[in-house]
Amino acid sequence: MKARFTEKQDPVTWNTLPDGKVDVMICLNENIVTETYSGGDPENPEHIEQTVYEYDFNQFREDQKKISEETVRASPEKYLKYIPKEEKSIEQKFAEQAEQIEMLKDCLLEMSEQVYA
Repeated sequence: MKARFTEKQDPVTWNTLPDGKVDVMICLNENIVTETYSGGDPENPEHIEQTVYEYDFNQFREDQKKISEETVRASPEKYLKYIPKEEKSIEQKFAEQAEQIEMLKDCLLEMSEQVYA
């Protein structure tokens, strides 16, 4: 993804959050672009030029236990397409546990039939 900024950006911006997560912003391959805008007055179409900095960009939030600032800073290009794995909801976890319990119950019944038959 590309992103544009009015100011130069560091290749890696690392913001630690109080909940144990970190916000990471990756900005690589800087390209300086001049954009031209026309003013809002149709009778006096003033053109305004603005220099912006365009980057290959990624931004994500991750648990600090799963990612290292040193690793990201050493190889930010590896994180341009990084997508954190989504954590399962409580409902998904309960459903998986219910399936496992059902499977274990079936196994136990099958074993008891073999032992007591």
